Amino acid sequence: MIAYLKGTIKYIFKDYIILDVHDVGYKVYAGYSLLAKNIGSELEVFTYHNLREDADDLFGFVDANELEFFEKLISVKGIGPKTAINILSSASDVNMLKQGILSGDVAFVSKVKGVGKKTAERVILELAGKLNIDDIIAENSYVSGSDEAVSALVSLGYSEKDAKIMLKNVDNGLDLQDRLKAALKRK
Repeated sequence: MIAYLKGTIKYIFKDYIILDVHDVGYKVYAGYSLLAKNIGSELEVFTYHNLREDADDLFGFVDANELEFFEKLISVKGIGPKTAINILSSASDVNMLKQGILSGDVAFVSKVKGVGKKTAERVILELAGKLNIDDIIAENSYVSGSDEAVSALVSLGYSEKDAKIMLKNVDNGLDLQDRLKAALKRK
């Protein structure tokens, strides 16, 4: 099982890169975060090795966070590795995608080519309970203003104004995670 590669990007194609690791070229299917790199860039790639009877593919990720989320996506019935990598590529940031799933935004998830409304609903249903808002906030580590909940929503991509509106009628006595869940449900 190949879990990690360190090398230089030799070629970039539509949905994969060729990574040169000590004069051996690995074809690594990639999402936007890797495809946006430049030829000649040296990088470390976390990989998911998809070994089946009819395929032996590597899928690459810039960090363990992306890889972990990819593995959660392929655990959803009907989502294979290529669809999962397309889903990851649909968002410029994994945390925006996680936030879309947590908030139940079917339209956002179904924007991906090959993912219809029913599949998007299944992704949201199966993954919403597996995602932790605290982890998403910690990954973004955005801190500003006096209200932690507003800062957390801003770190998830909302404007400060939208974050305050979302939190307007949420009980301030709740802990941070519960306040955020309530605010995201309102969106």
